[in-house]
Amino acid sequence: MKRLILVMLTLVAFGALPAMAADTYSKPGTLTAQAGLGLYWGLFGGFDLQGGVDYGITQFDFAPVFPLDVGASGRVGFGSWGGLAGGVYGTAHYSWKSLGTSFDWLNRLESYIGIGVEVLPSLGLSSYSGSAYHFDNHLAAFLEYDAIGGGTVLGASYKF
Repeated sequence: MKRLILVMLTLVAFGALPAMAADTYSKPGTLTAQAGLGLYWGLFGGFDLQGGVDYGITQFDFAPVFPLDVGASGRVGFGSWGGLAGGVYGTAHYSWKSLGTSFDWLNRLESYIGIGVEVLPSLGLSSYSGSAYHFDNHLAAFLEYDAIGGGTVLGASYKF
């Protein structure tokens, strides 16, 4: 019995049971690619081009209107100062359509946060947070803030 429970918990943790997932934008098994332009005020200042991927791993239903999608992401950026930046993050996403409101604009919003490790230009903790507006189930525009670097990024994402 203990082995069965352990196997079920493992399957849920790795998103192998996506049929149980609520209809959210970053549900388990979802792969999203992002690209954006950033404006930074921090250490180097200037502009940078960013790209990345985000993969939905599992979903936790804290309440019927609060399913939280958990995943992993990788980001890279090339700055106008000639520097390369990159990191890996654990992510949490909330799709506002889970509230079930009649407001179409609210149902298209998703808020997220990523916390992880920056590996370039140096090793250290890093985080970002933002919101995306989904035009349909695949294409979205996002605005996010890098809490460590002190910059904002405006871009687009595509869900495969």
